[in-house]
Amino acid sequence: MFWGNIVKVTKSNIIATHQHQMNEFVVCLSDTGQHTIAGKSYKVSKGRTFFLPATVPHQAIGSTETPAEIAFICFDLHTDIANITPALRTMIVDIIKNRQYASLPYTSNPADQNIKLARQIQQELDHHSPLSQTMAGTLLAQLIINHSRSFAANTELESSDYSAKLTSLCNWLNAHPQAELSLDAAAEKTGMSRSLFARNFRRQTGMSLVEYILSVRTGQAIKLLTRTNQPIHAIATACGFSNLGYFYLVFKSHTNTTPRKLRLYVAETGNMPL
Repeated sequence: MFWGNIVKVTKSNIIATHQHQMNEFVVCLSDTGQHTIAGKSYKVSKGRTFFLPATVPHQAIGSTETPAEIAFICFDLHTDIANITPALRTMIVDIIKNRQYASLPYTSNPADQNIKLARQIQQELDHHSPLSQTMAGTLLAQLIINHSRSFAANTELESSDYSAKLTSLCNWLNAHPQAELSLDAAAEKTGMSRSLFARNFRRQTGMSLVEYILSVRTGQAIKLLTRTNQPIHAIATACGFSNLGYFYLVFKSHTNTTPRKLRLYVAETGNMPL
């Protein structure tokens, strides 16, 4: 069952840090105050939204004596959203997983729409009827979509900056094929969240990080096989493969042949097979 309210918070009237078993969606109706979510503070601005997953501690603080007005609606993901589309359910799961608690600004700013939706939801909840609960869920769905879209739009706005960072990372990987780099470490290296990095990396390279690293390592192995007399096991180690069997498996998946056969073919013909 959906429930919510519109409240006012001042500097001397603080909503203490708390958490609960339901998810909470907040819409800021004023430009005063701040919200603290999981220990991080976020500035309040009209129309900004906050998604507070169950059990995540949060607090509303008024920064001045002018009341900070916020609207909130609480809901249970497993029961209240039962009739929402699978796509929206997936969207909610992604928001929670990526800790996208506070919406980001974007060109098509739905601030006025968010405020209107929040007030409509409260009007529906005041009716205390099953039909009003259904309508509240529909309006909440639009708010969640707006919240999620802010991150997608922000990604587009900063895509050129991300592209430069990803190009730099790829150049580094090309120069250090043996380096161990996890998805979390790569995301931190480029200043992105894990999900944002994975999405942008695939968009730019056509591959996942793991696929790219294996491709770089295979390319380096081909160079060493055809330009040096190093033993195959030494080449595998030099290219970052600690397991020789895995090296053979990856190499064949990329070249459709074995390291030994490739080396012999190039030595006998002087040509690199397609």
